[in-house]
Amino acid sequence: MLRGRALTGATWRGRKVVKKGFCEGKAIDVVGCGSNVVDTFFKVRAMPEAGSKTYFADAMKTLEEVVVGGVTLNHLAWAHLFGTSTGLMALQGYDANGELIRDRMDSLGVSKRYIDISHSHATSACHILLDPDGERAIIMAPASTSKIDSHAAKKYFELAIKQAKIVTTEISQVPLTGVQRLLDMSKEHGKLSMLDVDVPPSVAATSANLGTLSETLQVVSSADILKPTIDAAPELLALAATNGQSCDPRDSGIAVSRDLREISERLLETFGARMVAVTDGKNGCGLSVEGGVTEVIPGFPGVKQIDSTGAGDAFFGGLVAGIERFGIPKSREDLQVVGSAASAAGAACVEILGGLPIEESRSRMVELAPDAVSQLSKPPSQPSKLRTELDVDVSAGTSSLTRDCESLEILRKNGISGDFGALCRECGEAEKKGGRVLVTGIGKSGYVGRRLSASLASIGIPSHFIHASEWLHGDLGNAQPGDVVLIISNSGNSPELIPIPPLLQKKGVVCALLAGKRGGNVETSCDLVVIGVTRDEGEILGKVPAGSIVVQEAMCNAIIAQLVETRQTDLLTFAENHPGGNLGKTLA
Repeated sequence: MLRGRALTGATWRGRKVVKKGFCEGKAIDVVGCGSNVVDTFFKVRAMPEAGSKTYFADAMKTLEEVVVGGVTLNHLAWAHLFGTSTGLMALQGYDANGELIRDRMDSLGVSKRYIDISHSHATSACHILLDPDGERAIIMAPASTSKIDSHAAKKYFELAIKQAKIVTTEISQVPLTGVQRLLDMSKEHGKLSMLDVDVPPSVAATSANLGTLSETLQVVSSADILKPTIDAAPELLALAATNGQSCDPRDSGIAVSRDLREISERLLETFGARMVAVTDGKNGCGLSVEGGVTEVIPGFPGVKQIDSTGAGDAFFGGLVAGIERFGIPKSREDLQVVGSAASAAGAACVEILGGLPIEESRSRMVELAPDAVSQLSKPPSQPSKLRTELDVDVSAGTSSLTRDCESLEILRKNGISGDFGALCRECGEAEKKGGRVLVTGIGKSGYVGRRLSASLASIGIPSHFIHASEWLHGDLGNAQPGDVVLIISNSGNSPELIPIPPLLQKKGVVCALLAGKRGGNVETSCDLVVIGVTRDEGEILGKVPAGSIVVQEAMCNAIIAQLVETRQTDLLTFAENHPGGNLGKTLA
């Protein structure tokens, strides 16, 4: 099995010297470069055709959900779900989308070490249309991901490749010259490379504008492991047959059946890869490895498709985890284990919205393929020194828990100050006035606000989250008389928040502030103010939000608990609003 390499770095006056944008830490087994994006979902009654008109599925609702995703980020997250350490190589901006992605990566456990963040970069966005059958159409804006050409790939990511065991990339958003440089550097530094052919050559060389057909051929011929779809296979074979001149099977007389065994074997032989995995949606996958070993894994019955957007990404993530764990399979039995686990990830993914795993995803994979998922999730029989070192010293984590407990104890002793009762009353009565509770915030406080808004909705109080930076860019139109806007901010001084209350009050909206400190600029213009006292000593390094987030979450819990009590909300109401997931099953 491939082994990682310990991190190295020069020293200067006793300190580590690290390349700008990177930080030292434990070695990361798998690094991936490719699309990472904020996906905006819209449900439609039917997919629009050119020159036609279509309708949203719900006449009263346009935006369905905003989630983080992207071909490469998705597969890194699913690989991590199997226990593989993964990290994203990316260019991102100091913008709302970048902040959303980085915060989501924290919760998923995917490392941000190799992300270059700059004001000169912009973060990717994507609009996804979903029809009633779960099929989708995607409109992408790759932003700075489209700038990762050969020069940028070497400049920003060579160090990451040197330190990893496996390098993954895609044909989706990264220019083909950048993909080629990533694959070349992987070979130069002795790393295994894996390529997800997310879009076929005809798209890569035209609407995606990633490069030429000849560049596509070179890229596909350079990877150790290929993962195309069955629909892309004829184009890939035609590309090879015409030496990069055409990807139309008719031009080369290529005849390809939809037999997964045949296609995977032909692709393996044609491109000289060490392994090929061909996916065919619910029909399963075909896997071929060097040495003439092939296996077909059928699809799983009883899978209810909601959104197929990330199925191939999740499959690739399971494949990545299997290769990292066991190396390239050598027998049909090995292929069966790796293929079944990867297929279980793909099947679990289609049952949720978006391409990233959720809390229940792992248990769903175990339901579908218990033996295979269990084997992939076991520690290696001979764990590397790097992995055993992870358990040596956890004193910093223990100290953090102590500080968090101290912050909560101070909150308990001081009690809840300000207009807590009035805030709960206004939130509880908003619906009677035809209003909603609109929660807003920015940064880490914004994510606390997202959770609060979701919890309010689950107990029957209409609520939405609006990012603080969006109010002045059109979302003031969402506010209406009878609404309550709850602003969450530790300092109460974030520049994005200061102008909001007066503008909302003109619309007859009640503005409330949940803050950790007194005296902020936002406080002076709000109708209601609730203070849950926080302290700088509770933060990591005195500044990184930690204890303040714990206090904010506790305050949100207090609001929910008070509303449940005063509104006499019972479990039946909660169950009606939360039928899904494992929690929904326990309430049924």
